[in-house]
Amino acid sequence: MAVERILVIGGGVAGMAAAVAAGQLGCEVTLAEREPRLGGQAVAYACKATDRCLHCGVCLVSDLREELAASAVAVRTGTTLYALEGRPGAFRVESSDGVLEAGSIIVASGMTPAPAAEWPDLGHGRLPGVLTGTDLEQAMRRGEPPPGEQLAFVQCVGSRCPARGRDYCSEVCCPYALRLALGLLADRPDLKISIFYNDLQTAGRVTRNLYEQAREKIRLIQGIPARVGQADGRLSLVYDDIRQATVNREAFDGVILSVGIWPRPDASALARAMGINLDAAGFFAGQPGANWLSSRPGVFLAGCCQKPRNLADSVAHGRAAATAAAAARWEVKVG
Repeated sequence: MAVERILVIGGGVAGMAAAVAAGQLGCEVTLAEREPRLGGQAVAYACKATDRCLHCGVCLVSDLREELAASAVAVRTGTTLYALEGRPGAFRVESSDGVLEAGSIIVASGMTPAPAAEWPDLGHGRLPGVLTGTDLEQAMRRGEPPPGEQLAFVQCVGSRCPARGRDYCSEVCCPYALRLALGLLADRPDLKISIFYNDLQTAGRVTRNLYEQAREKIRLIQGIPARVGQADGRLSLVYDDIRQATVNREAFDGVILSVGIWPRPDASALARAMGINLDAAGFFAGQPGANWLSSRPGVFLAGCCQKPRNLADSVAHGRAAATAAAAARWEVKVG
């Protein structure tokens, strides 16, 4: 019997979605994840629902885990991949778990959040009360209160930074901050929240709805703080208000840094091992019009390893990669 063997590299939402979809399409699937657990970065995220669902996508993690557990996908956690040999239909991957064979490979190795500490003027790791969005979400999951009543969200930390080779927009940070702020206000309507931004990304129906809700409850300021300090026991922000053409100083209890999406530090090494190309930003390069196709035949891409995406878009991209890989049908003989 001819069946397509697919190896999925990465067990975040894109990888899990790709593995489940490929299995449903009749493929024999192995999912290899470097960490001891599945879920990727999203396991640290908190639900941001108010009196309605804000479509943050966090529930997709548990849904996909359940689908994966009910499937025939072979899951190998704690597995590191070293090298890919062979051709489409007859790939051999050297790994810490032995040699894995597959007809097609789906790379869904994820991303890393921009390291906020590399912007020391913003105070992360130096000033109490300066958190990243992930820091705040983890605190929310533990049932901890926000760091005070007056909060500032600072956008584009690690994005739109040509000096560091990160001149792209991570796209997801604006709706992320809007959801997080609205989620906080649902529990604590007394909070006073400001969002400092370059230009607010509101494309798409869902994000536009978030913006319409937010502008009634949240102060939106076009201008990114250059420095976060401390004065009289509070955090002090110095920022350029672009609309008012003024430089201001304002006190807050807490500062939340919306960090951008970066390629994983090992993306270059994995690209060399897989024999695929990177784009100028360091993500895996997809083909124009079909960005789930890598530069190497038989190797497909899924999720944030190819470009910044939110959770729902990562799931959709994983399923697209699985559909393409399953349709390839390299006619690997098994049995």
